[in-house]
Amino acid sequence: MSLRPARTALVLAALALGCTKDKESLILVSLTTNAATPQLRSLTLTAEGVAKVYDLPSGLTTSAVTFGMWVPADITGSVDISATAEPSGDCTMGFTGQGRTTSFKVGETAMVTIMLKGPVNLCGGGGGAGGTQGTGGMGGGAGGMGGSTGVCTGTTPPAGTPPTLRCCTEYDHTLTGVACDDNDTFIYNLTFSPDGKLLVTGGDDGRYVFWNFDGKALTAEGHNITGGVYGYSAFSPDGTKLAAGGGDVHLFGVGTWDDLGSLTIDFTSYGVAWTPDGQRIIDADSDNLYVHSVATLSQLGKTTLSHVPWAMAVSPAVVSGGQGVALVSTSGYATLYNITSPATFGTPTIIQPTLNEIWTAAFSPTGTQLALGGYDSFVNIYNFPLATVNDQPVLSFSIDEPNRLEDVNQIAFSPNGKYVAVAGGYNTGSVSIWDLTTQTRVGRFQIANRYALSVAFSPSGNAVAVGEHGCGKFLLCTE
Repeated sequence: MSLRPARTALVLAALALGCTKDKESLILVSLTTNAATPQLRSLTLTAEGVAKVYDLPSGLTTSAVTFGMWVPADITGSVDISATAEPSGDCTMGFTGQGRTTSFKVGETAMVTIMLKGPVNLCGGGGGAGGTQGTGGMGGGAGGMGGSTGVCTGTTPPAGTPPTLRCCTEYDHTLTGVACDDNDTFIYNLTFSPDGKLLVTGGDDGRYVFWNFDGKALTAEGHNITGGVYGYSAFSPDGTKLAAGGGDVHLFGVGTWDDLGSLTIDFTSYGVAWTPDGQRIIDADSDNLYVHSVATLSQLGKTTLSHVPWAMAVSPAVVSGGQGVALVSTSGYATLYNITSPATFGTPTIIQPTLNEIWTAAFSPTGTQLALGGYDSFVNIYNFPLATVNDQPVLSFSIDEPNRLEDVNQIAFSPNGKYVAVAGGYNTGSVSIWDLTTQTRVGRFQIANRYALSVAFSPSGNAVAVGEHGCGKFLLCTE
């Protein structure tokens, strides 16, 4: 038996000790804004891991104002710089901008012009009481048993149109209202029911918590299931049953929450999914991939895995006569199956698209594309099934921003297949949405002090749920 690998992150710190001005270089930043912002009281400039904070006693106007910051002597070549201005004590709405110098050398002074654009929401959640709106704070607060965030003024997008992520509401999976520092629950999985009226959050606290969703906000449904380990669950295609993974995989009746029986596996469940006809369940543990019959609660077949999986994805559609399954590992491998009925696994295709860890896999709604992502910040999308182990991605893009390195922790395709949502994290955290046709980002929400671990689209495609790393919190973004 193999144990689930511990998630690790490489943290690099650059110390500039004993610097003198003749060993540093000066960046002068000329700021303009797209709107007069007298309410802004704080400006932060960041370049190459160095930050400079200014008070803004008179706010900012649309005319150019110049600020300066020193960077260490070992910074040469082009330098990216970002600027963030926010109200003092209330980060909910602020202004951001980026710029870059060129031909920058030690001892020189460089001038950068940055247009601050906004207002944008800068918060990762609020600190209000349960069920109320708080003022919002960098990193958030307890969040309570309901939602908490800054005031959101937008409207829910039409069905099929993803939210722009200007504002997201934070909820508490632990249902305790306990502040972030007092619990370490990770939200590994979020699952919407096929009709979009329920959301299940699953964490490593061993519980599945149910939420009613009215298209705009969530309310606790009042029921939860214990016995999970990493919180993986999946609704049946007709929405009448829920499969929840733990030591075994249990089936529950939706609404009544009666235990309908269990599917036996050897070790802890690392993923669970239904086939499109609702007749079989595919699940994995640390050593094996299984196919089970729902009608008889019996094992139809299993195959031994060559690599310990970190995540599993199952195609929502039959392609080339088979059911696509992808298992990814922290060794940089993706093992791909196309299972034919009832449980013929065939010879898997094993590819190694990166020498770094792969954290996530996701199939498009048609099952003809497979997205992989992980440690190197890239989302790589392949045609499925692969013709050879050397197939190259048909689309590849990075979610990194200047001075913000982010792993790809989980990917979700929108129901219409036009977009992907990406949960990111490393030295910062975010959820972003990308248009696959134009290969551009259409929305981003930054999470302060934590990172995004899981993500799911609602069935209508106009809402996104985001699980957070630690703290037992998750976000719902509907505008």
